[in-house]
Amino acid sequence: MPAINHEAEARKGIAAAASANDDVSGRCAAGGKAAANATTGGKPVIREWEYGSGEVVVFTCIDSCLGAVQVSGQNVVRGAHFSMFASGSQFDSVQFDKAMNSAGFDVASPIYYFGGGVSDWRKGLVNSCWWKQENALPFEDEAQKAWIFEQKDGKLTVFSM
Repeated sequence: MPAINHEAEARKGIAAAASANDDVSGRCAAGGKAAANATTGGKPVIREWEYGSGEVVVFTCIDSCLGAVQVSGQNVVRGAHFSMFASGSQFDSVQFDKAMNSAGFDVASPIYYFGGGVSDWRKGLVNSCWWKQENALPFEDEAQKAWIFEQKDGKLTVFSM
């Protein structure tokens, strides 16, 4: 099923994950955390400084944030969501590196970055080893969108909303 077919479930999951008491700085200080929320179907809803993996992953809105996804096998995509200034500095390369490692990203495999400020992030994290395998996006990047990624039978599909 293409990523677009998960839109209704993803929208409900994103709405349910919204919280006025969201502790983005705490998640950043911890080097990222596993997604604390999921859709009713169990798909991880990845907020700022969270990561998750599965056949389908859902990202909350990516503004000047950075999203990263990596295909891991025939039916698994892993993702992470980063935001500026969560630690007080615009780009926290130490916490970024920790979160990418905790999320299970493979530094030797292609990584797709997306979001409103990819070029800024690339410059701000210039010394990070995680940019060495940056791949061209197989989809059109759009800022200020929420995203759904599905990896099914070796095919990655994407939908932004």
